[in-house]
Amino acid sequence: MISTNNSSCGLSRRDFLRMAAIAGLSPWQAALAEHRGTLVNDVHSALNPTWVTEIHHVESLSDSVQAITRARKSGQSLAICGSRHAAGGQQFLTDGVLLDTTQMNKILHLDQESALLTVQSGTRWVDIEASLNKIQLREPKPLGINQKQTGLNTLTIGGTLSANAHGHGLLLKPFVADVDSFKLINADGELINCSRHENVDLFSAVIGGYGAFGFVPQVTLKLIHRQKVRRMVQMIPLQKLGQCVEQSISKGFRYGHCQMNIDESSPGYLNEGIYSTYEPVDIDTPITGSEKQMTADGWTDLVSLVHSDKTKAYKDYVAFYQSTDGFINWSDVWQNSHYVNGYHQTLDRLSASKESATEVLSEFFVPIPQLETFLSHAREYFLAHKQNIIFSTIRFIEKDDETLLPWARERYACIIFNFHTAHTPSAIEVTMLSGKFLIDRAIDVKGSFYLTYQHLADKKQVLTCYPSFENYLALKLKHDPNEVFQSDWYRWHKKMFAQESSDCVPQKA
Repeated sequence: MISTNNSSCGLSRRDFLRMAAIAGLSPWQAALAEHRGTLVNDVHSALNPTWVTEIHHVESLSDSVQAITRARKSGQSLAICGSRHAAGGQQFLTDGVLLDTTQMNKILHLDQESALLTVQSGTRWVDIEASLNKIQLREPKPLGINQKQTGLNTLTIGGTLSANAHGHGLLLKPFVADVDSFKLINADGELINCSRHENVDLFSAVIGGYGAFGFVPQVTLKLIHRQKVRRMVQMIPLQKLGQCVEQSISKGFRYGHCQMNIDESSPGYLNEGIYSTYEPVDIDTPITGSEKQMTADGWTDLVSLVHSDKTKAYKDYVAFYQSTDGFINWSDVWQNSHYVNGYHQTLDRLSASKESATEVLSEFFVPIPQLETFLSHAREYFLAHKQNIIFSTIRFIEKDDETLLPWARERYACIIFNFHTAHTPSAIEVTMLSGKFLIDRAIDVKGSFYLTYQHLADKKQVLTCYPSFENYLALKLKHDPNEVFQSDWYRWHKKMFAQESSDCVPQKA
């Protein structure tokens, strides 16, 4: 892990080297020399090897209460994890107890009339969709999800809530808008109802609060009536993306996204993209093109190709998307996609690479009119520093006015980069410095960044983009003074905000 004892406001070179040595060069040997217990890691970046004293797979509400009460009485702290995809350390706690929620995966209740679905927090999105389809097999107007994280079907509801994630919406707020209520087990082992009308401060803090306030055993989601849509695909220069989005919205399209050209040898590099939108059609319209949906094997082949021949990979990707133009399916089905855990280990083995590598995910937010300016800075920086982008997409978000730590402080374009990163000190440093550079460029245009991923930001950057962060830390201690619920993410930020360095205070505008 990145050290939580860093005495400066950002990521020092010593931290870069230490993280690389632990996470990449010999993570298991280095960790074994210092700790005992169970070693866990995130499944995407694999840059968070963490020793925990115990993993407790909670199976029920009572089991959860007992585990939390036991930890509090014994003076232990605990963290909460689901599918382990988050890369910022918020689901792990060094030398702490890990509550694994994946066995709390039941659909509890569907209220067809109120369009509300209650599920346990370890339930995966893919299981929710399958259950809804089975329950509503003969419903003339079936209900479905509004949005889910894109790129992954197997993340849990608890993880989505913890990060206040988002999907493919053109005019949708983050996930908070789809949450009706949830139950929270606090540090005293008490079960609390949280909604917009009950324990409002906790409702606001827990959604997007990264697990710092307690354990959420169940969530009640707002559903929408399932809508069939027609995918419409076009290649566009990115300077026209804002105009295309407004046109799509004016036509009543609810979803859309843009995959960018990531072939640095092409003049279209971060200058053009595949813009896909989804036109609502009548529910009786037949589904078409299901046989041409990308398979898991197809996804794996494409990911492998983009690592070896980016020009051909992008050409094939464009051809695939264009071949789906006009196809009709349910809007929730279009939000699904494949992801193979541990795919990079296979790529490394097949390529006989001397060093392991992964993709490091980062996300930045800018006002849509400033998108071209932001991307021009990214393009210039990536080319100058030989930053290898494996996948990049643009999505859109509406302002979040409900949570304590809103990442969507305004209506934003969301720019997602997957940085190919060998697990060596120099490669990790290039990736981390790229992320820090992009945070500054987002700030320059009144934008922000996502706290979910790597520890990229210093205190000044965090305060600029998350001005209520100190209130978040204070509220955490008010509700959990003994810090029963922690994580390495929480420890990192608490340590950083405890520092009294004047250069960490944001300047007045």
